[in-house]
Amino acid sequence: MAERGFLKLYFHGEDAGAARQMLADAGLTTAVRGADGAASGMGDGALPSAFCRRFPGLGLRGSLHLPGERTDFFSLPGAGELASFRRLGAELRRAEAFSPLWDCDAPFLGEARPDGTVAVAAWARWDARAEVPEALDGRPVTAVGPGAFRGRGTLREVVLPDGVAEAAEDAFEDCPELIVFTDNAALARALAARGVAVRPRSGAVRLATVPYAAGVAVAGVSGEPSRLVVPAEIDGLPVLALADGALRGQAALGELILPEGLVRVGRDACFGCARLRAVALPDSVAEIGESAFQGCAALASVRLPAGLSAVASRAFYQCAELGEVDVPAGVRVIGESAFGGCGKLRRVALPEGLREIAPGAFAGCGALEDMPIPASVERLSADALPHALMPGSLLYLEPQGMLVRADVKRSFALPDGARSLADRALEGCLDLLELTLPDTLERVGDYALSGCEGLRALALPDRTTRVGRGAFLNCLRLREIRLPAGIAELPDEAFRRCLALESPALPEGLVRVGARCFEDCRSLRSLRLPDGVTEVGAHAFFRCEALESLSLPAGLEALGAGALSGCRGLREIRLNGRFRAAWRPVLEEARRAAIIAPLDPPEAFPGLWRKRVCLGYALATARGIGYAAEAEAACIAWMRAHGGAFVAEAARDAHLMHLLADHDCLSLEDVETLLERAAGPDRTEYALTLLDYRNRRFGGRTAPREGLW
Repeated sequence: MAERGFLKLYFHGEDAGAARQMLADAGLTTAVRGADGAASGMGDGALPSAFCRRFPGLGLRGSLHLPGERTDFFSLPGAGELASFRRLGAELRRAEAFSPLWDCDAPFLGEARPDGTVAVAAWARWDARAEVPEALDGRPVTAVGPGAFRGRGTLREVVLPDGVAEAAEDAFEDCPELIVFTDNAALARALAARGVAVRPRSGAVRLATVPYAAGVAVAGVSGEPSRLVVPAEIDGLPVLALADGALRGQAALGELILPEGLVRVGRDACFGCARLRAVALPDSVAEIGESAFQGCAALASVRLPAGLSAVASRAFYQCAELGEVDVPAGVRVIGESAFGGCGKLRRVALPEGLREIAPGAFAGCGALEDMPIPASVERLSADALPHALMPGSLLYLEPQGMLVRADVKRSFALPDGARSLADRALEGCLDLLELTLPDTLERVGDYALSGCEGLRALALPDRTTRVGRGAFLNCLRLREIRLPAGIAELPDEAFRRCLALESPALPEGLVRVGARCFEDCRSLRSLRLPDGVTEVGAHAFFRCEALESLSLPAGLEALGAGALSGCRGLREIRLNGRFRAAWRPVLEEARRAAIIAPLDPPEAFPGLWRKRVCLGYALATARGIGYAAEAEAACIAWMRAHGGAFVAEAARDAHLMHLLADHDCLSLEDVETLLERAAGPDRTEYALTLLDYRNRRFGGRTAPREGLW
């Protein structure tokens, strides 16, 4: 009986139907897939391997790929023997049987051997480089069959795995520029005797480099190596780093050996190397970049170098097979999601001296049950740890005095001696109404009380010096907050969406108000920033619709974009220092606000703001706020020159009207207009003042006109 092989046909384009009909005419039940990938019909059988060898596309694995919109056998290597569908039909009629297999993306076609191994029967591509895999369909590749690469004029390199020990006489026939890379000495001698150029496998991998410090960094690699040994030197220069993204997406890479002297593994350096099984990082490595080994799903073990000071964010994210990790003594920070999604991680040894475990560092590590947290850890996020490490959803680290997580209702008191609320410690405790903090509390972590919607009042102890980002975010009913003098920064989003917060007293030691700090605090009515504040972040008071007055300190240097956007009720802004031109777009968002500017004349402001500055001067005189002599004189001069511009405001504000009259800023026409608007018994004094002013400056009637009272 003839040795059996397999046939697989894959047709593209409009001729799929014709191909199916041709095979049906040959008396075969077939499976033919059209351009849309839909299959129709199935069949069984086998084909003599001699036929398989004569026609690429036949074999244990692979496809006859007919490109474009036509089925053209002459465009395929080795197809000259098959003149037409009719000729192919004749070949098939002589075949004993037929069995189609399906895998249109497989580049190599294999032929099963009696010993359970596979020989490469054909290569289905026209690239310049071919790297033969160690196995096809789970069977080891041990040989290159007859004519497997014959006539591939574009082929420059073929890399053979260690298991390939033989090659047919014509396996590489008519490949004039081909170099075969193999470490099998006997095979290398046999190929060389046939005139084939042979090199060791180490020469098959070419590394692209870029300058780095006093040496070079590997920036890329040719082909898809399954094993990569990075040399200590390239062209006489030491290899000091894997550059950002150097080996990203090398899906075939199973083994990586790095040299001593390497100091950095860059960001995304081995991202998505899904078959990488193990990696030993030399002790010389001092930096592992973000996402360096993210998505290395087969990575079962990793040795971290002794010189490492931090494990970067997502460095080993979703390394699903990783089982154990020993973090070296020099590491101070484990970054965000550094080991997140490592579902089989069972044990982690953390060193004394570790300071911070960032959010998500071990999230999704469902098998992790053994990870003592060192007493040196000062910052820890509740979402950094899997639930198995927080029995009963409560975790308090007594050595640090740190509450990591607690799910509480109604009232809760931190233990005596507690020094910090960890990041997200009480996040989302919707039913928490009362929180008691000990005098020893020093830090409230990022988002520590975020979403505590029932909390109405809170007093931070005097020893508290740090409030984290978003610490009170979405505390919707928080009306009162006491902030101690030692707080120097209100970080980004600290009070965002505290809808009930009205007029908090900010500590005198405050230096910075972060971005979106008071965004959507829709009950906030007035706020004075202390003299030491130098920076207000972007959108700091965005949509504070009830905010009426805001006092900015003399030392303010930066006023972020959109800081006053949406403050529709803002009527007064006090500048205790000099106006800066860079603030113009920010102040223009508060279109109705009067500007109290004791140091600057109206001419220091954009034209549209000079009236607002003079209105601010009127407010200041009513409150006894002193102005620099030059600024005061300039405001009076501008009001005299533009008195008519203030009539609408003066009709509502008696103090402003008196100020305008006292400094002779009103024309006769202005006086008449104001008198017309002064009707009513409650405006008698207002009207008499205007009449006295008119008489003094312009002469005329002294009796009031009919209808004034």
